[in-house]
Order: sequence, then structure tokens, then C-alpha cells
Amino acid sequence: MNKGYDNTILFAVTGTSPAVLTETVWALATERKAVIPHQIIVLTTTAGRKAIETELFKTGLWDNLITALKNKGFDIKDRLKFGLCANHVRLFPASDGKSDLSEALAKHTKKDLSRRNSTINNLPTTT
Repeated sequence: MNKGYDNTILFAVTGTSPAVLTETVWALATERKAVIPHQIIVLTTTAGRKAIETELFKTGLWDNLITALKNKGFDIKDRLKFGLCANHVRLFPASDGKSDLSEALAKHTKKDLSRRNSTINNLPTTT
């Protein structure tokens, strides 16, 4: 199980369907060469964070995953560190507070590229 790695991090981008996290962790753990991350970091929107809180933590789904992995004989000591704190759930701001993550990312990328192009286009040229 991910021997030779001091700190394996699962970095995920999620929208409002956080079950993808439990499915991914399960799939990684049950592969022939099992990988169980030490920690999970999620990039999402405010709506995504609320979905993580409701669908993974309030329902007990995250705890059920950990129990299922233990029952299969996996040693998860010092692994699967994940919670609602900013170390684990990083918010990507949606400008209107309602957009899904793909819309928020697209808007941010467009704004960032416009800013970068403006900077590049305004650089002095040398002859």
C-alpha cells in the first residue's frame, strides 16, 4: 500500500456530487497495488462544500467508508485525513454564489487569461 511515499495526497475537484470522493478512495484502495492517501484536498464551490458536509459527513458516509476499509483489513492509521476545515476543503469562489464549479472555473480562467494577455500586450517592446 503506497509504500515509499511519505505523504500521498488525493487532490480532487468536485461539484455538488461529493460521492466521487468515496468512490475514488475505494477504487484506489482496492486496486492490485492499493493506494490509500494520507490526506484529501478538495477544490470546490460553497455549494460543493455544503454537499460534502451534508452527503458525506452528516449522513455518515465518510465514516462508513473508513469502517469498510478497516473491515477489509486496511491499516488506515495516519491516512484519510479529511474534514470540512480549509486545509481539506478549498473554496473556489463562484461570482454569483450559484454557479457550478465548471462555470466558476471558466469565468476565473477567462478573467485570468484576459488579465495576462493585457499584461503581455502592454509590455514594452525592444528594437
